[in-house]
Amino acid sequence: MNQICTALSQLIKSAGDDFVNDLKGLTDDQLTSSPMGSARPAADFAYEVAYVNRRVATRLRGETPGPWPFESWVTAPDDKKSQAALIEEIESSIQEVTTALAALSDADLMQPIKMGEEESNLYKLASMCLIHTCYHDGQLNYIQSLHGDMEIHWA
Repeated sequence: MNQICTALSQLIKSAGDDFVNDLKGLTDDQLTSSPMGSARPAADFAYEVAYVNRRVATRLRGETPGPWPFESWVTAPDDKKSQAALIEEIESSIQEVTTALAALSDADLMQPIKMGEEESNLYKLASMCLIHTCYHDGQLNYIQSLHGDMEIHWA
């Protein structure tokens, strides 16, 4: 039984569910506005979560993702800036990660992999997916509070 893969997959799925619930607490205008006129819009970092998740899933499948296409911060394409589109992006990217994890053994997670000039492993990458999703979910929570929403949407 692949206990580590299963546990990690469940945590990533839960983090994705929380993220989606927090996306549902924001309007399209709140997702695309720039707090204080200069901060990143939530749509951009929500799209980044999905984009990074897909790159992690690619590595988990034993493939190499293409070069990083962004020169600076990830920005969402116009067709991905709505609440509905971002929810679909997050849900499908979490599904890609958990499906890829289901195909691995616990031992696979610890095998060294080369990423550029650095050595890593799949456990570290999958864990980063979890941490990255939770990190940006905290930003969604903060944007909600800036608009007076003090509800915890995922509890």
